[in-house]
Amino acid sequence: MAERGVIVSREVIRLWINRFGAPFAASIRRDRPRSSDKWHIDEVVVSISGVKHWLWRAVDANGDSLDVLIQTRRNTTTARRFLIRLITHFGQPMLVIADKLRSYTKPIARLAPGADRRAHKGLLWLPSLMQDVFQTS
Repeated sequence: MAERGVIVSREVIRLWINRFGAPFAASIRRDRPRSSDKWHIDEVVVSISGVKHWLWRAVDANGDSLDVLIQTRRNTTTARRFLIRLITHFGQPMLVIADKLRSYTKPIARLAPGADRRAHKGLLWLPSLMQDVFQTS
């Protein structure tokens, strides 16, 4: 804008963001394609400041990231918390594909009774799908 001779202060930009930011964000959310009802759930161990944490992540069939959760535990309570977050944001899934962690069994049965649960043991394409979605820079 400076090239065109228009002087804009930071305060003016802040006012524009306050005025136009929320409707713009709402239109992006509205126009975004809906997530698939086939979810891939995975967890991986990460070290944060030398402390072992579990990175729980969910991806739909289109490869879009649904949610990420970092916890110090890998148990049924954490799996339930993660699934509650997913279901409240994206609705009930038709199919949940997870690894063979037994912590998923009860939360999926209770929170998504109509969902089919399948377990995988190291599918070849799933790790690459997860890594493509969750690239760290």
